[in-house]
Amino acid sequence: MGTFCSNLQLKRKKSIDTDTVVDAISVMMKNSGYVEAESSDFDRKITLIARPDSKWMSLFDSNLDASNIELSTDMAISLGKVIDTEILCISVIDSDYFNIELFRDGKMKANITNLNEMSTVSYKNIKAWINCGEEIDSKTIKSIFSKHTVFVDDKISEFANTFSIDNSLCLLSHRHLHELDLNSAITLFFKNAKEEQEDTELDQTKLQFVSYYMEYKSNIGDNKSYKFTVKNIGKSSVGFQVIICGEAINSGFISASDCQLSVDDISLNKKFWKATLQNGTNGYVCDFSDLVIPDSCNIDYPQTQKDFKILIKTYISVNISFENHRKCDSHMFIYFLPIKNAREGQVGTNMKVEII
Repeated sequence: MGTFCSNLQLKRKKSIDTDTVVDAISVMMKNSGYVEAESSDFDRKITLIARPDSKWMSLFDSNLDASNIELSTDMAISLGKVIDTEILCISVIDSDYFNIELFRDGKMKANITNLNEMSTVSYKNIKAWINCGEEIDSKTIKSIFSKHTVFVDDKISEFANTFSIDNSLCLLSHRHLHELDLNSAITLFFKNAKEEQEDTELDQTKLQFVSYYMEYKSNIGDNKSYKFTVKNIGKSSVGFQVIICGEAINSGFISASDCQLSVDDISLNKKFWKATLQNGTNGYVCDFSDLVIPDSCNIDYPQTQKDFKILIKTYISVNISFENHRKCDSHMFIYFLPIKNAREGQVGTNMKVEII
C-alpha cells in the first residue's frame, strides 16, 4: 500500500508563537461544538509540533484523513482568520494522488493538485506560491511536479525541501505520530459537546467531498466537463440531486447540460433541466431519485488493497458537462444533496468561472 497522509503546516513568524496557535485551535474547536477534555476521555485529539529549528509548525488532527480534504480546508479557513500567516493543507492518497492548498487570511490563495486527473497537475495562482517561499520562482515550483516519479511522495518531499518544511512531518498523519519523538509536541484533547445530536445526524445520509474543483476556466465554445467525487459518512438512503446555481448561471454565462453519475457498478446519464430555485434565481437540477446512496464503510485509513476496494465502492462520482455562452468573470455554486436529510447532508463548492 502507498502513503496516505493529511496534515496542516503553519509558517512561523516572530509574532506567532505556540500559545497563539493553541488559543486559535481552542476557539476553532469551541465554534465546532467541542469542549476541552482529559486525555482519558476524549473524542478528538489535535497535536501541534513546533520544533525550534523548523520554519513551520505541523498540525495533526485525529479526525483528519487523506480522503477528507473538506475538513482540512475548513480548519485552514478557521485558523487563518485569527492567525496572520500562511497555512498549507497537504494530502496524499495511496502515493498516487496529492493535493496541496495554500491559505492566507481565511481564504485559499493557491492550489497544486492531481486529484482530478492523475496525469495532469493543475496550478492555481502560482504567484501566491512564490510569495510564500524564499527566493523561489515559478519554474522551480513547476519543475518539482513535472518530473516523472513512480510515487508522488517524492514530489511532496521535494516541495517540502523547497519551502523549508520539515520533510519528516509533511508525509504523516495523526496515526503515525506514535513513531516520533514528541518532546516538542503540544497535544490538545476535546470532547463533542453535541455528542447526542451528532449521533442522530449520522443515522441519516451525510455527504462529504473526496475530490472537487474551485475554478472553471475556458474559452468561448470550448465546452468542458468536470468530475466531482463524494462519499457518505452516514447511513444509506435513496435519492440524490445535483443543483447548480449562482451568478454565472443566473446571468446566462454558462449552462449545465449532461450529468453522468457512477457508484459501484451502476452508471447513469441524465440531462439537467432549468428551474427557478427557492430564492427566485435560475438554476439547473438533475435528479437521481432512485439511486441508492451507499452506507458509510467506516474505513478511514485503508491498510490493504481489499480495504481500498471497499472504500472506492462507496464513492459517488459525478461528471458534469457545461456549455459556455458568453465571456465572464463570475462564479457558480454546485451542490450535491441526498433527498433525505438534504439540509444537513448536502455538500457544495463555490467555483470561480472565467470564460475568455
